[in-house]
Amino acid sequence: MAGKVLNIKVRSPLKLRSGLTGNYHAICHYSYNLPLATILTNTQMEIKEHFENIRQVVLDNLKESKKEILIAMAWFTNHDIFELLVEKAKVIPIQLIVINDDINNRLDGLDFQKFINNGGKFYFGMQENPMHNKFCIIDEKVLIY
Repeated sequence: MAGKVLNIKVRSPLKLRSGLTGNYHAICHYSYNLPLATILTNTQMEIKEHFENIRQVVLDNLKESKKEILIAMAWFTNHDIFELLVEKAKVIPIQLIVINDDINNRLDGLDFQKFINNGGKFYFGMQENPMHNKFCIIDEKVLIY
């Protein structure tokens, strides 16, 4: 069963909470419907486990990106990572999908409109079928989950 991708206008109360204007995308939770690049198969991978300084590992990998960044993150609240993505969106394609809920839309939350204004592609997962993924693909080479 394929989910439906919709272009919809931001309306209250979402607009009041997040400040988003214009069009954004709503998408269901089925992972094969995410607007992400095809993950290569038959590719040899090196697996590294990190149990400490995870935030810094993520930041370092994002800083090194040269081609594109694809992120599916149920709840996105880290301001440092977000600000880096806003800057990176000026020079490389970045796609981000999050759940459309109170955590991602709180008044003191991230300014997703700033991300959009700097060239990022932003998607809200529909509340009826919440997207619950937590991963990032960098340059089709690095998978963080």
